[in-house]
Amino acid sequence: MEMRNIVLVTLDSLRADHCSCYGYEKDTTPFLSRLAQKGIKFENVIVSGVPTVPSSFGMVTSEFCPISLSTSDPRVWRAAIMKRKTIFEVLSNHGYHTGVFTPHPFFSSYYGFTKGCEHEYADFLKSMGKYERIKKSLHPLLRRLGIFAGLSFIKNIVKGDIGGYTRIEDFYSHIVNWVNNKNPYFLWVFMVDTHSPYLLSKGKDQYSSECKRRKVLWVLYKIRTRSQKLSEDELKLIISCYDSAIKYADAYLKQLWNDLKDTDPIFIVNADHGEAFGEHGFYGHPPEHYEYLIRVPLIIYNADVKGVVEEPISLLRLAPTICELAGVENEFSQPSLLEDVEYTPPIVENKLENGLRVTVRDKEWKLIVNPDREDELYNIKKDPMEQENLIGQEPDIEKELRKLAEKHIKTRKEKERLRKRIKRLRGI
Repeated sequence: MEMRNIVLVTLDSLRADHCSCYGYEKDTTPFLSRLAQKGIKFENVIVSGVPTVPSSFGMVTSEFCPISLSTSDPRVWRAAIMKRKTIFEVLSNHGYHTGVFTPHPFFSSYYGFTKGCEHEYADFLKSMGKYERIKKSLHPLLRRLGIFAGLSFIKNIVKGDIGGYTRIEDFYSHIVNWVNNKNPYFLWVFMVDTHSPYLLSKGKDQYSSECKRRKVLWVLYKIRTRSQKLSEDELKLIISCYDSAIKYADAYLKQLWNDLKDTDPIFIVNADHGEAFGEHGFYGHPPEHYEYLIRVPLIIYNADVKGVVEEPISLLRLAPTICELAGVENEFSQPSLLEDVEYTPPIVENKLENGLRVTVRDKEWKLIVNPDREDELYNIKKDPMEQENLIGQEPDIEKELRKLAEKHIKTRKEKERLRKRIKRLRGI
């Protein structure tokens, strides 16, 4: 079987319902819409966890993330990745050139997520060790003094906006240069241009004036500190910025395809999680499991497969799908998205300090098992904004979904007990 070149582009914080190819009223994704029409579009792709770290763990290893979000030590994450196969290792072992280009510290060798990757472009890595030491000593003090958020806000104004991340325009040439004379290759580009604060380079959008940029950052500061409730105009402003950032990213998708199309790559576009804009009182991407956070786009183009897949599927199946498209053996526990298997509802999991948040997301119904508040049951067909919690009102449906959730929780706890036992035995 021919070994195809594969390009995967992951956009940070991109919720499906803000993509015009998924029905959004604004034309935010004109190029992605073209890919969707000619390729295969998955309508209900559900991430394995929120935000980037647990979701990326699942994309890279095809397993649920075993670590709590409260753990920021990169050594812990690297140790967890070391025990698992990554998509980079599998493809590299079959003769693929593998490359990652990202400005995101979590999706990097610093946290272990690119284990087995031949080439990595991540311009923050040289200074991360020093930065982490400074952060650990300085940030707690600033938080106790109540000025951390304010200083972060001022830093963003001084820097001009994006909060330390590098835009794709600043490292785009490195991507194209790396692909040159590589065959076969697997390229993963992790873009953060759709991440908060949703502001582009000066002169790139309608928010280029200093006055407007400061207004946007002020709104984001209010969100960060929860100091004041947003007005309707302020909410519209940040959503408009977000949509503008999506269209900007879409333009770079088009440019990347045009620059690489002579290598005839399979082109895959997805997101790591969505984004909240005040729904249920949340902003950004906290470890919650509402649709605007867990449902993301996934489109595969130029792979000799076309159509629309309606049923909910898990993003844990991404790495096995890449294996199938690459023509190599699937060494992961999950099946490929292109494989004809018995349908099972996808599950979302977050390991929190006080327990597991687990969600079962079926075709019509959704159960969220919360460790910190009442459980939630929604009919997402009739109530897509999840406004009416039907817990206790649909006992038969709740019972069936709860069986799946409890089975998952039991399995995860058994694995945790086994992991601790092995750790104790190794310490003897």
